[in-house]
Formats: sequence, structure tokens, C-alpha cells
Amino acid sequence: MTRRNAGTSAGHEGDQPTVKILIVDDDEAMRLTLSDLMASLGLSVQTAKSGTEALIVLNQQPAELDIVLTDLMMPGYTGLDILKAVRARSEHILVVIMTGYASIESAVEAIRAGAYDYIAKPFTLGEAEILIRNAMERIRLQKENARLTGELQDLSQKVSQLQDGGHETRRLQREIKDEVHALGAKLDNLYERLQVPAGRR
Repeated sequence: MTRRNAGTSAGHEGDQPTVKILIVDDDEAMRLTLSDLMASLGLSVQTAKSGTEALIVLNQQPAELDIVLTDLMMPGYTGLDILKAVRARSEHILVVIMTGYASIESAVEAIRAGAYDYIAKPFTLGEAEILIRNAMERIRLQKENARLTGELQDLSQKVSQLQDGGHETRRLQREIKDEVHALGAKLDNLYERLQVPAGRR
């Protein structure tokens, strides 16, 4: 297993949390190529050369991962096994399956089982970059959704705690309700954008 910290790139905004990806492939050349690409996009990269190594990473640090990019066909544990292991630990990690053309049906099965997307080998680095940028945008939306949901809950609680009283209390209630309404509209918009992977809109 190897780690690689994110480098400075146009794809990495300084104020945004670093997106962390685990690349799983028994082909060393593919792992290195994808690792270089992901680092250039600003991701923090970790690699595993087998499904067994990937499961060790998942057991040790599932909360730290955002994306798992895994080959489908590998000796021992397959990409579908890794997908199931991810789903057993987190609903938020995006799993992308790499597959040969002969295994497209299995990739579709993986989508039905909860994978974010798949990419067919051989693919270009440009195709991989588009897919991962879309995944990064989805992660950003998910985190924004979680933040707004937390703010909405806090504001709703403040409204319920305010007792009917003088003019100042009523003014605060109106202001908070206006904020709740605005946050609710933002959440509705985010929810719609989260329903379809960015690459399939």
C-alpha cells in the first residue's frame, strides 16, 4: 500500500478539504499512472495492489476515504467484493469500477449494487479525469448538503426555543424563519443535483 499527498494544481482549491482516493489494481503500471493523474488533480492518493490490501485500508480508515477507484477483475477479492465492503462501512464513499469490455454486464451489476459509475478499459487519461472531476463535484455537493442540513436543524431548533413575546422576539422569529426558508430552497436544489451523476446529466 502506498500513499501520495495531493500536490498543488488547478483542480485543488486551497480552502476546500482534500478529496481522498484509494486506487485498487493489480497492474502496477495502471496504479502508478492513475496515481500520478489523481495527484495532479489535487487528490490525496492511496493505492492497493489487491483486494485484500484494499480491505485492510477500508477496515483501518473508512471515514477518511471519499472515492474508491477499483479494477473489477482481480485475483482473490474482486471489485464487486470491494464495493460490498465499502457499502457495509459507508454510504458516502463513491466507488468507481474499472472494467474490460467483456465485463460490461458486471459493471452494470455494480451500478445496481451502489457503485457511482464505471469506466471501460482501455480508457484515456482524459476520460478518467472527467469521471473523477464529476465524482469530486458530487462529493462537494454531498458535503454542502450535510452542512446546510446541519444549519437548517440548528435554525429550526432556535425557532422552537423562542417564546412568543415582545417585538424583538417576533422579529428574530421572522428572521430565522426567512433563513430556514432560504436554506430549504438551497437544499432542494442540491438534492436535485445529487440525484444524477454529473457525467450522466
